[in-house]
Order: sequence, then structure tokens, then C-alpha cells
Amino acid sequence: MRTEKRLVWDSLVSVYGGEGHLAEAVASLRQSLQEETVEPTADLAAALELYAKYAAGWRPEF
Repeated sequence: MRTEKRLVWDSLVSVYGGEGHLAEAVASLRQSLQEETVEPTADLAAALELYAKYAAGWRPEF
């Protein structure tokens, strides 16, 4: 069995009102991590890496 993490990209974009707004939210999160107002976790780091891949146009194979 193989597992793969994925984002529900279209839903995220819809909830945030577009890719630009989602990018702003991610930038704010990254700033909070730098300022240490948000605790870094392995899951959060993985989600941010995955976000970067999706934002660059990558999509998982089905």
C-alpha cells in the first residue's frame, strides 16, 4: 500500500477567493513561522512544501 499527501487545491482556491488570496494567506503563515508566533511542525512543513508544488502547477497523477 502506498500513501500520498494531496491538497484539495480547487477547494482551497475557492475558499480563499482565488490563488492570489491563498498565496497571501500562505505568505502570512510563513511570516508567522519566522516570527515564531506559530509553532512549526512536520505536518505544517510538509503542507507548505506541497503548496509550493501545487502553486507551481504540479498536480498528482491519478
